[in-house]
Amino acid sequence: MSTAKELIEAFAKRQHEWHYPCPRCGRDVMDEEPARNAMSRRVNVQVCDDCGALEAFEDMPGGFQAPLEVWAIMKYPPRWGMLLQLAFVGRDSWSRPVYECGGRLYVDVDPRADRYPAICTKQDNDFDGEPCDPIPAGAEVEFIPHRDTW
Repeated sequence: MSTAKELIEAFAKRQHEWHYPCPRCGRDVMDEEPARNAMSRRVNVQVCDDCGALEAFEDMPGGFQAPLEVWAIMKYPPRWGMLLQLAFVGRDSWSRPVYECGGRLYVDVDPRADRYPAICTKQDNDFDGEPCDPIPAGAEVEFIPHRDTW
């Protein structure tokens, strides 16, 4: 299972192959010229200028540093062309399979074996939370060790 830092650094190696949104905030404001973007203080990846300034404020005495798990790239890895590697962690109170990727929990809301996976994030990243946002259509998903179905 990969950590959020490892997943973000894997993205950073190919960040300039395409025009991606800012991995921290998710806004489509990254400059085409890499030298004009900010370097994150948390992980070796470029972020937009606003996020770079925000990280500088977070480093001031008394500042709160947002964990990497709340970055936009960790909420929706497929938007950044990343394979969503879902590791099975158990079944929630509705007997739906719950998976984890980079500290974020996901649920298969229709785990019937004859159906295509319907993967959503978990509300408030709570194991028994309600399904929240569906992953983007066409996202590549790998189930580890395999998809848990009914």
